[in-house]
Amino acid sequence: MKNDEHPLLIIIEPSDLVYEGLCALVKQHAIQARVMRLHDPEELESLNERPEKQLVVMNPSLTINRLKWFLYLVQQKSGTKWFALVYCHFSKEVLHHFHGVIDIASPGHEIASQLAEGLADSTEKDHPPEHLSEREKEVLLLLVQGLQNKEIAERLHISIHTVISHRKNIAQKTGIRSQAGLVIYAISNKLIPIESLGM
Repeated sequence: MKNDEHPLLIIIEPSDLVYEGLCALVKQHAIQARVMRLHDPEELESLNERPEKQLVVMNPSLTINRLKWFLYLVQQKSGTKWFALVYCHFSKEVLHHFHGVIDIASPGHEIASQLAEGLADSTEKDHPPEHLSEREKEVLLLLVQGLQNKEIAERLHISIHTVISHRKNIAQKTGIRSQAGLVIYAISNKLIPIESLGM
C-alpha cells in the first residue's frame, strides 16, 4: 500500500506535548496512517484533502459553546470516525457525540490499540450499510432520545421482544452498537435534525 493510500489520522489538539506523544505512539506501534495536525476543528471545513479513510482525534474542549456547529460538521463528514481525546473531566452529554473516547492516562499500548481499531473501522466501506425499515427507523429515533426497551415497546405498541429484535437488526445493518454512534448515525443520515437534540 502506498503511503497516500493509508488512512488519514487527524489530531486536533492545542497541546504540542500531547500531539507529539500521540505521534510517537503511532510510530512506535507501526500504525499505518498518515498523521495531520490541526489546531481547531474549523480547519476541517477548508481541508482540500478528503480521503475516504479518516479518523479524527480531537480535544472535546474545542466543542464548548459550539456543539451544534460541531454536530453539523459531523453530519457533513459522515464517513469520518470521531474520537474524543480527554485528560480532564468532560460531561457525558459532550462525550456521547463521539464514536470513542481516548484517555491519555491509559497505557500507551491501549491508546495505540484504540487508534488502530478506529482507523480500521474507518476503512470498512466495502459493504455500505443496509437501509433500515420504517419501523427500525422509529425504534432508532426513540433509542437516540434515550428511551429504554420497555418505553419503546409502549410507545410503538409492540412487544419488548420485538423491540430487541429491531435493535439487533439496527446494530447488524449499521455496524453500530453504542448510543453515541447511533446519535451520529441518525444525524449524518438526516433521520433527525440537530435542533431536535435540544442543545
